[in-house]
Amino acid sequence: MLLADGLRGHLADLAELTRTAGQLYAELHE
Repeated sequence: MLLADGLRGHLADLAELTRTAGQLYAELHE
């Protein structure tokens, strides 16, 4: 159970980083 919660947390962090990177990329390439 703990492992699943940790993995879910990492996936959420990765999604957040991906979204932030996508926004930065879009701003740089307008």
